[in-house]
Amino acid sequence: MGVVELLTRSTRGRCVPGTPGPGIDVSVFGRRRGFWTCTRGGASRSELEECASQDAALKRDLDELFARTLPHQVETLSRRVIIMQRHVESACGGYVPRRPDAAELAGWSEEGAPPEKVQVANWYRDFVRRKIGDRLRAAVTEPAVLAALNYLEQQPPRPRRPRRFTDAEQTSRRVLIMQRHVESACGGYVPRANDTAKLAGWSEEGARPQKVLVGFWYRDFVRRKIGDRLRAAVTEPAVLAALNYLEQQPPRPERHRRARLA
Repeated sequence: MGVVELLTRSTRGRCVPGTPGPGIDVSVFGRRRGFWTCTRGGASRSELEECASQDAALKRDLDELFARTLPHQVETLSRRVIIMQRHVESACGGYVPRRPDAAELAGWSEEGAPPEKVQVANWYRDFVRRKIGDRLRAAVTEPAVLAALNYLEQQPPRPRRPRRFTDAEQTSRRVLIMQRHVESACGGYVPRANDTAKLAGWSEEGARPQKVLVGFWYRDFVRRKIGDRLRAAVTEPAVLAALNYLEQQPPRPERHRRARLA
């Protein structure tokens, strides 16, 4: 099967017109838009890839078309794969990048280019999802490129970083205020969803008393496990004691609803 025939073959019972010349724009290979971006009247990328996934001969012809018409993309991808391998080995501890990782890499845009900021995680995710490594492996014979492809495939992704607690000071102050409120005004019961109270110093240190939806705040505090994150971020004994106190208190008993008169 020739290239023209494979680009005009039928998919889903209908003819998909297209030619490898003006119909198929293969110059955008390696960009976010995909392997095959077609002009009006051409076969769509999804239709071509669907055919290739079901037909080994079609996949082979597409690989040959890729290797024959895009030598500069093969060279660029080979250089970037080797750069990524060195970056993973030297700066990432053997882990492939995870979003939103970025890095300053030299020679990325072209050979000998100065260091520039590269969104390595987005590039590698696109590289894996679109299986560019398989097409590149079929188009190159350089041992260094093949070794880099094998290395990247075997490395695990970077472990997720724990979320930083950015408002530990404010949350600590509110936990102390909530502890005093539960002890003095609630009889040792933590509030329910609709409970409100007038509390001083809630929005900021030294602020005047204001109405606070303490029930909704505490429900969100528990559901999002903010107490565990706060416990790992602070060392003040008063805050830790307040957290332990609130965790041990039961919720306020439900109020009986008034019976409606008929």
